Amino acid sequence: MVQVLMNSIVTGAMYALVAVTFSRIYSVSKVLHFAYAGVYTVSAYTYYIAFQATNGRNWVAAAIAVAIAGILGGAIERLVYRPLRTRHASGLTTLLASLGVLMVVQNSIALFFGDLSRTLHSSELALKVEVFGAYLTPLRAFTVVISLWLILVCWFLLRFTRFGLKVRAVADNQGLASVAGLDNDRIILWTTAIASAISAVAAICQAYDTGINPLMGFNILLMGVVAAVVGGMHGLLGASAGGFFVALVQNLGTWVFPNQWQDMFVFVLLIAFLLSRVSVFSATQR
Repeated sequence: MVQVLMNSIVTGAMYALVAVTFSRIYSVSKVLHFAYAGVYTVSAYTYYIAFQATNGRNWVAAAIAVAIAGILGGAIERLVYRPLRTRHASGLTTLLASLGVLMVVQNSIALFFGDLSRTLHSSELALKVEVFGAYLTPLRAFTVVISLWLILVCWFLLRFTRFGLKVRAVADNQGLASVAGLDNDRIILWTTAIASAISAVAAICQAYDTGINPLMGFNILLMGVVAAVVGGMHGLLGASAGGFFVALVQNLGTWVFPNQWQDMFVFVLLIAFLLSRVSVFSATQR
């Protein structure tokens, strides 16, 4: 049971970071940015390539991957979402465009690198330490620490900086923000780029933990979206808590049932949450 809880904390840290960054993009742009999964995957492959090219210099490869993720995320916002927003495209149109970008990115990766998973090995990160009866590797401990630190940084930026104030203003009401003199497009662009860059950290941690493949981004994005919906799309701390809760449900399910059923429990949770939310909303309208 202790090992299940430990696994839930580690997995939940990655889900929380994905949920926070995805929900920040949604809050300012009102776009269900499923192309996020493509950016996530590209950053993992970028790290893999840079790691090989720099003879295993982790921090250099990580910096390159983070930069590429930020640039790609910003490019998708500038070249795809902004023109659609300017033309007042419907949410469905934007969603389909986002899924289209994701398909292009995933298939391009599969075309150049193949569908097989690739792994990164580090003897130092593979060492296991016993903590309260559960086994924990330095990599998994680093994943928890860096994810929580980045979430804290995001919270600080949103609450105590001028940029954060602008982001919250645009997220609250784009019309009023524009009247107040804010450049909505610029704020959305920077928010998307920064959130995309931060997501690369989770991708790098996953690359070491479970390897990389063309579908890795989509799989973790689904969990992150569920976490954001359950915890709250507009609340940073709620989205973070949702990530840990989803991971706990997932790991408790696999404690009893085979691993192939773990995602089922998460989506059962999502359906139950949505139904209960609709019931509460209906009751308050009577």
